[in-house]
Amino acid sequence: LRVLGAGERVVLATSGGRQVLILGAGFDTRGERLAMPGLAYFEVDHPATQARKREAMGAPAGVRYLAWHFERDALSELRGALAKLGHDGAARTLVLWEGVTMYLTARAIDETLAMVRGLGAGSRLVCNYFDARRMHGLRWMLRPERVFVGLVGEPFRSGFDPTTLREFLSARGFELERDESYREVAGRMYGEQHARRGQRSRRMAVARVAG
Repeated sequence: LRVLGAGERVVLATSGGRQVLILGAGFDTRGERLAMPGLAYFEVDHPATQARKREAMGAPAGVRYLAWHFERDALSELRGALAKLGHDGAARTLVLWEGVTMYLTARAIDETLAMVRGLGAGSRLVCNYFDARRMHGLRWMLRPERVFVGLVGEPFRSGFDPTTLREFLSARGFELERDESYREVAGRMYGEQHARRGQRSRRMAVARVAG
């Protein structure tokens, strides 16, 4: 579920940001589809995945790539590496962190949040995650996915509890602005008749760097 889609331009305009940082970008194509004058996209991803993407897509104008292994490379060094590509760490940045948190350890999640916390005040983080409570209650539904991601070497590791997410993020320097299940997002964006297409166990959240 791409929560911003074409509305990303509106989000950037209203938040005052001119930088988009995509963590774990995968085969995301927004840098090419939503290019704007003066807007820079920075894509950070696993070296192997990023190499395949660049081979398939080339190098779209306005997109700057950085190969990074989130479990092995020091997140404390990520801001410096981005700066070498032209990222302004003191300016607002829209950080997209989709399809990543469920594969990371608690340590990698904390280190990533600490890195994002060091960006310009008012920067926003958009992420999706598994509801930890429903992960345990829906093991039979997630079993096929668990088997598949385990076989490819990326097992599910983490989830968050929506009832404590605000406190969790606050302790790490963020203010939670929105937290919804995919079902709620589908209902809000496409009407209640489509709400059932969204899953309650999967959620998206928007948080702002405090300060």
